[in-house]
Amino acid sequence: MGSTGQSISEIARAAQQEKEDSEMVRRCLPARIDALLPQEMALCFEHELWQMLLSTAGEASRTTVEASAERWRSAYIALRGGLRCLWEALQGFEARLSARELCVGSDGATVVLGKERRNELQGHFSSDLAELFASAMPSCAKIAQVPESIVEEAEKHLTCVMEAWDAVLTCKTQITDLYMDNDELSKRRLEDLTQDAAKILDSEQEILLEEKDAKCVRDFLLGASKCSEFPEAWQAILRRLRQDSRFKSTWATVAGSVLEELKDVGRKEESAARRIQRIWRQHVMSRQELLKSGSFTDAHEKPVGKVPSLTVGKVP
Repeated sequence: MGSTGQSISEIARAAQQEKEDSEMVRRCLPARIDALLPQEMALCFEHELWQMLLSTAGEASRTTVEASAERWRSAYIALRGGLRCLWEALQGFEARLSARELCVGSDGATVVLGKERRNELQGHFSSDLAELFASAMPSCAKIAQVPESIVEEAEKHLTCVMEAWDAVLTCKTQITDLYMDNDELSKRRLEDLTQDAAKILDSEQEILLEEKDAKCVRDFLLGASKCSEFPEAWQAILRRLRQDSRFKSTWATVAGSVLEELKDVGRKEESAARRIQRIWRQHVMSRQELLKSGSFTDAHEKPVGKVPSLTVGKVP
């Protein structure tokens, strides 16, 4: 096979791989973001819990050692505050799930978030919060005895929680940015491949193509026809397709097939444009008849008599 034919095949395969990669990003990244939701909300709960313990322990540390009743009361307040944080976190997670109708399954596909799946997610989240709450209970009890140590422990714990929370939020931001930029970056890469193909096809070298690459090259050329950013590149490709479609070879067969497909698309677009024009004329005529019969009561309801001109692209 000639080097030019190989280059066309490589470009077509690269374009196909680019589309597959872009689709994979589109399917998989939402699953990654969904997976971070329980972790984010668990860190939010942990932060609220230890912030409450820090505040309560700080107040208890300002009491005298003899005022043991006040310190036990502070420990009791901390326990009730922890339970309130737990309840609010569970309610918040349930509200977030209730606001969703879809979720991403394990295979990356979008599936309906049914009752069974909701219960499963809530069960896992509840178990995680229960472990966090249980690990904080000894510190809650120590407020009645050594609140000063709990203040120091809470400050260290909050620092770690904030670092983990910041890491999760940064990860979500990066994933979201990648998801939002995916389509634009993929479009640019496909445009670059189209320009590379135009340079090859604009030369006078013979295009040699293997049968196994025919479908891939055909799909790539049809996709290149929609590249509106670089019309001169597509015109160069189109000239070569018209020139080589008369010969007998795998490449000529692909060229003829692409031209025929473009003609069919052009015919469909022209037919659709004519249908729209016909519907518009019927609409204008009906409004004119209503105007003549005096059915219009609003002075602003004036029929527009000019039929819009719909330009259809030329068929190759």
